[in-house]
Amino acid sequence: MITGDYIKSAIATKLATAFPTFSDKIYKERIAQEFDKPCFFIWQVDSSQTKGIDNRYTRYYIMDVRYIPDMSEESKFEECQNIANTLYEELEYIEAESASIKSTSMHAEITDDILHFIVHYKIRIQKSIEAEDKIAHITLEVEL
Repeated sequence: MITGDYIKSAIATKLATAFPTFSDKIYKERIAQEFDKPCFFIWQVDSSQTKGIDNRYTRYYIMDVRYIPDMSEESKFEECQNIANTLYEELEYIEAESASIKSTSMHAEITDDILHFIVHYKIRIQKSIEAEDKIAHITLEVEL
C-alpha cells in the first residue's frame, strides 16, 4: 500500500534524477545538525482519507519540497524561481510501488529565501476484506 513515506521516496528519486549534483543533499527527515547547502528537504505536510464505496478509499497527501539555496543575496530569489519551474515539470508524475501517481495541484512560494514547493497527490486504494467479515454482518430471519 502506498504511504507518505513511499511518496517521499518517489519525490527524492525524481529530484536526484533532475538535479544529479544534489543527490546526496536530499533529506527526507528533519535533521538537527548542520547540513550542506544548497539542498532539498521533503516533508509530508498533511494527509487525509475519504471512504468510497465498499472497501475503496481515496487518500490525499500534501508534500512540501523545500529548496534552500547557498548563493549570494542577489541571486537566491532567481535560483529558487528556476528550481520551482523545473519542479513543476518533474513532480507532475511520480512512481511509487510501480504505480504512476499524478499530482492534483502544485504551488510555489519563496519565503525568507527558501522555496516551498507544495504538491498534492491523490491516491485511490482498495483494502482487502476478509470473507468472514462480510458474512458476519448478515442476519437471517425465517418466518413459519
